[in-house]
Amino acid sequence: ATLVGCPLEAAKKRVQLGAAPRAAWRGGRTLFDGFGATVLRNVPYNAASFSSFAWLRNRGVATPAAGIVAGLLTALATHPLDVILTNIQTARFRRRRRRRNSGAAATEEDEEDDDGSSPGTIGETVTRLVDRTPDGVLALFRGLLVRLLAFAPASLVFFALYDPIRHGLLRAMVQL
Repeated sequence: ATLVGCPLEAAKKRVQLGAAPRAAWRGGRTLFDGFGATVLRNVPYNAASFSSFAWLRNRGVATPAAGIVAGLLTALATHPLDVILTNIQTARFRRRRRRRNSGAAATEEDEEDDDGSSPGTIGETVTRLVDRTPDGVLALFRGLLVRLLAFAPASLVFFALYDPIRHGLLRAMVQL
């Protein structure tokens, strides 16, 4: 899923920062900037989401409430990883925009979205966010409220569908 999700997410973030939709797909390998960070975010996200949902359901919490709480807890726990990923995936685009805004002439590399430089490692990105911004460690929580507001209903819908399908499949397997 990450092989498909990483370039889709990178293109989406480029458009959100002002790139034309067609231009957002340029760059080939740069669409995979942040691949490691994507895995680093998705693995704990999925583990936390399913395990917290199961833990809540085992304690008698109704599926809708368990889905919402699982989504909120998971979004909160993995948000710093998402901020790091976003910064890695948009690093080259933001550098190119700064060059253009400074009056520097556009280069062929600008059009390809690959200036030959690295978007930065996870460690470099954390250092830049925490040590070089006035927000310090709070920089890792930018946009948290919006993410929580998005994940609560999404998780509710996901688990409202997941739970009955899972039970139906388990019943079908027992009958085999």
